[in-house]
Amino acid sequence: MNKPTYFRIALPLVAIALGLQVVGCYCIAACASSAGLFVTMNLSLPFFQNTLNRELDRTLSEMSLYRGFVWVGLALAILSLVCVIVSICRREISRRLIPGILLGAYAASWVFLAGTSNL
Repeated sequence: MNKPTYFRIALPLVAIALGLQVVGCYCIAACASSAGLFVTMNLSLPFFQNTLNRELDRTLSEMSLYRGFVWVGLALAILSLVCVIVSICRREISRRLIPGILLGAYAASWVFLAGTSNL
């Protein structure tokens, strides 16, 4: 009997990937909303232009950090999928339904992200 080592690696990887995806998408949406607000305020309040431009630059740099969260989550999800495939090939005794469901939820979040933003 093979011990389910790859399964034990795959489950936390996909859970962390899904968490990074959720946090990244939420923060990207918040940063995009803030950036839109700063652009609107910049047009209506031109005398605060320097302050608003600094805040806009800070918001856009935060957005790139959260995009990094999303891409790191993608790498972890791919590693998790590889671990599940290796677990299947080694015929490890484990419940692959749980990481399969989490990988499906992760893929669904990418479909949602692709449909709602231009990441």
